[in-house]
Amino acid sequence: MKYLISLSSVLLLSTFLNAQNTLAGLVKLQSSGKTPLPNVEVYALGAQTTYTNDKGYFELHFSSKSAGDLVGAIEFSLEGYVLINEEKSQGLTIPKDPTLAPLQIVMSSKDVFREQKAMYYGIIIDHATEGYRQQNVQIRQQLAGLDTQLQKLQSDSGERERYEEERRILLQQIDNLQQEKEQVIANAERYAQIFARIDIDEASRMAGEALKLFETGKVKEAISLMDDDQLRRSLQDAQAAKAEAQHLSMQADSMLQQCVSNYLLKARLCAADLQWGAAYKNYKYAIEGDSTNVDHLLELAFFCGELNQQQRAITFYRQALRHGKTDMQKATILNNLGSELRNDNRYDDSRRAYSEALDICRRLLSIDTAVFEAEMAMINNNLGNLYADLFEYDNAKAAFLNALAIRKRLAESDSETFGPYVARTLNNLGILYANLNDYEQAERTYLESLKIGKRLATADPEKHEPALADIYNNLGNLYADLNAYEKADSSLQQALRIYRRLAAINPERYDPDVAIVQHNLGQMYTELNAYEKAKNAYQEALAIRNRLAETNPNRYDPDVAITQDNLGGCYYAIDEFDRAGDAYRTALAINSRLVKAKPERFERELAKNFNNLGNLYLSLQEYDRADSSLRQALDIYQRLSRANDGRFDPEVSTIQNNLGILYANQMDFAKAESVYLEALATRERLAEINPDRYDPDVSSTLTNLGNLYAQMGNYQQSEAAFLKSLEIKRRFAGREPDKYNIEVARSALLLGIIYYQQGEEKKALGLFREALRLSDQYPGLPLAESMGGAVIEILGMEKADPDFFSSKEKAAGPQRSVAEQNTEKAKAEPQKEVVTIWEETLSRHSENPRVQAATVDAYDHLAHYLLFSEDFRGAESIARRALEVNPTAEWVFLNLAHALLLQGRYAEAEVIYLERKDQAYKGAKNWGQAAIEDLNALESAGITHADVEKIRRVLRR
Repeated sequence: MKYLISLSSVLLLSTFLNAQNTLAGLVKLQSSGKTPLPNVEVYALGAQTTYTNDKGYFELHFSSKSAGDLVGAIEFSLEGYVLINEEKSQGLTIPKDPTLAPLQIVMSSKDVFREQKAMYYGIIIDHATEGYRQQNVQIRQQLAGLDTQLQKLQSDSGERERYEEERRILLQQIDNLQQEKEQVIANAERYAQIFARIDIDEASRMAGEALKLFETGKVKEAISLMDDDQLRRSLQDAQAAKAEAQHLSMQADSMLQQCVSNYLLKARLCAADLQWGAAYKNYKYAIEGDSTNVDHLLELAFFCGELNQQQRAITFYRQALRHGKTDMQKATILNNLGSELRNDNRYDDSRRAYSEALDICRRLLSIDTAVFEAEMAMINNNLGNLYADLFEYDNAKAAFLNALAIRKRLAESDSETFGPYVARTLNNLGILYANLNDYEQAERTYLESLKIGKRLATADPEKHEPALADIYNNLGNLYADLNAYEKADSSLQQALRIYRRLAAINPERYDPDVAIVQHNLGQMYTELNAYEKAKNAYQEALAIRNRLAETNPNRYDPDVAITQDNLGGCYYAIDEFDRAGDAYRTALAINSRLVKAKPERFERELAKNFNNLGNLYLSLQEYDRADSSLRQALDIYQRLSRANDGRFDPEVSTIQNNLGILYANQMDFAKAESVYLEALATRERLAEINPDRYDPDVSSTLTNLGNLYAQMGNYQQSEAAFLKSLEIKRRFAGREPDKYNIEVARSALLLGIIYYQQGEEKKALGLFREALRLSDQYPGLPLAESMGGAVIEILGMEKADPDFFSSKEKAAGPQRSVAEQNTEKAKAEPQKEVVTIWEETLSRHSENPRVQAATVDAYDHLAHYLLFSEDFRGAESIARRALEVNPTAEWVFLNLAHALLLQGRYAEAEVIYLERKDQAYKGAKNWGQAAIEDLNALESAGITHADVEKIRRVLRR
């Protein structure tokens, strides 16, 4: 992975504070003289369950929250107890200092609480009933008196009407008394509960005494005790104390602000003097003194972001958002928060923050077009970076073009302010075009950005050189993709020089950028086969990233994994397989962890790890592990490609190509050819659109196909594949000899061997000499050394052993006939001619090891073909003749054992199978596995025996 530096925009300045995430409290027994209650279970969503200690104290720690965050309700439970002051457990926020005002929780025994409620309920009912009874008796007495008076009056007396009215009033009072009593009784349960929840420990002396009177049924005495004048005086005293406290608080606030300003000034002075730790400490004290000042919180958050402390920056941006007062302020905070969330790989949260900021700007655009257009451009630019991270390229392009259009328009009237922003968006667009393989447009866009960046950096290098270095880095990567390595090296070195100079002054801010450029240089040197330089670059990048990941793993673990993976590739190229395996597995472990949380972000990295590990296992001939790793990589890439309109087809073809190599090594030629052809079709399709990028991949797969067809004895198809591959490599070597000459030498050697095997000595020797000449130019490369040695050996053999070469030329004709046959049975006749030629040569050169090897090989092939011809005795005879020449030729014993088994000579065959079944064998797990594969192939051709299944069981034991 090449690191392309996208340029986000933030608006304000800031630093770091360790946000508290703890809520503490005390649980005590109701009305007990503050007796603590231990072993109470305390639970809240987002925190680990805890229990009160012997002093009733507890602490809840919220891993994803900080000071000021809402925590919701807290649950308190202890068997046999009930929570009394439930209101205190709801609507809570995390305090800045949990020790200053711990939560006070009161609980009571359920039995005591029930008794208290029952007692209060009884008091209320008794008091209401007795009050009703007494007043009812009084009214009834008055009614009886009125009735007596009415009896004495004349029917027409005027007094009667007055008495009748008084009587109606008294009867109404009885009704009212009845209703009041019923109302009290109806509410008795609720009031009993309220009274039962009163905690005497927290009540005033007056309230405590009144409650004691109430509990003895002396309700009126309790009311009288709470004298109105005394209550009024108490209230006035409390208000006066509060006013005095407010006056003192204003004085304290003024002093506090001065102290905060002092800390801020010192923090800024320390930052100017590059004392980052001291600056942080003083910023921390300032924020502790005033945690609601939005400007200070933004300054702190920006400071953290500049030091790549994303999680701290996010904490303070969110704290600032809670205290933001205006929509403009909130839009600014949300934009900056979105950028830090993106830097921390929290893409869904980042998208929400940007979208919310954009909605605010759209709503406010009518108020101040210029201000909010600039803000909208900034958010669109940052949103484009986010979309690009998520491979949503259409959305990214639309966002970048929106930002660019606004910024260019604004720069027409104020280039000093908006010119840098135009350069930023052009840089980001360049990255996008490169990802879309539109390299011409990417280069034009980068160069336009670079022109602006150079002008700005000349005028104010301190301010604009970092952005200029970013552009140089991205341009260097583009040139590397275009195989323009001189330009790439120049651009990347320009970026590295700037970043090194900046990192010497501010390592926390710019060391990550040094690591980025060194990583990219490592990739470029690897492409140029300059492995020592690549290794040094990767190791420096890895050292920086490991150090950064120790304090900020969420931000830097992904980078560590990528560099480990690429360093593993470098070790692999120079045959340091143990180191390569360690690096690959380290990367795989990191990405396996990361992909669980963010599959859309890390699945492709995981697939790359599996592919590289698969290739390593393939080189180590650990074929089962290789197949498992490569298949896992293929599954991921195919799924990603289907979901992204073929975006990952190049990666799919790479895995298919590697699987072809695996199957070819396992001698499973049909599967190997199938996956090679799939890979070739994809690569040829991609090369039609972008030949500079994909023709080398086409050539690689053609080379592999050529090797496969050679293994299969299909020399015509092998020759055709090698010729096409060689033509591509020669074309690229004309432009980039250092990169492609070794590949030309490799293909020339392979094609030469094909001609050599077909007896076309003149063509073969010409290609061998070309391979030798090219490999001599790179004496330090293991590949070149082995290639040169192979060519020298063949050229030397041609001079030292002319009879052997003459016989090879004679055998080439019948060997071509063998290759042209469609069945194994049909190949037997032309193979007999090959045997005759080598037998005649052996009779004259019986001690020549090359002649011996060629004769045994000819016998072995003929024995194999005779098995498929059902000439089992002939196969046995030929195999025994081969073993007379070379008694250690284990592969020949396969055909001999099969010939005996198929003749019904089970005992003789079993001896051979048992002696060799567990021995190592080329292209298979062991000799026994190879035997089973042969028997399966024979059975597929309709050739079998009753004892075949019996011997399979023996071989599988």
